[in-house]
Amino acid sequence: MKKSINLFTILLCMIIASRMVSAQTSERLTGEWINANPKTRGVTSVVVANDSFGWNVEAWGKCHPTDCQWGRTKLTLMGDSVEDDSFERGFAIWNAGFADKYVEFSVKGDVLRVEVVTIFKDRSRRSSFRTVEYFRRSDPRTQ
Repeated sequence: MKKSINLFTILLCMIIASRMVSAQTSERLTGEWINANPKTRGVTSVVVANDSFGWNVEAWGKCHPTDCQWGRTKLTLMGDSVEDDSFERGFAIWNAGFADKYVEFSVKGDVLRVEVVTIFKDRSRRSSFRTVEYFRRSDPRTQ
């Protein structure tokens, strides 16, 4: 019994510590981001947050006359390897009905790189495709 309590305590401490590390190191992803290309036909803006529901991301895509809201979805933090705990990358999936969008976020310096893989599932015969776009913070004073 005492061994299981000690093991539980160690596991609990590891979970708390990993959440503290991910919260501290991934804060560079957090915030409002605007596409650096004002003429984009893809993602126009994203908001990355860590709130009471955990890490999440909300995105908007180019539509007319106003941008289309993709909605909010879970953001899974990632490193570049099993040992990498920098968590300067994130991965999210949106189901748009007619297509699934698999999105990787990575931050380097003050630039957010967003890679979107769109896989159509509506029998439209459109080719699935990939885009890569770059974002800047919406308020440069918060950098």
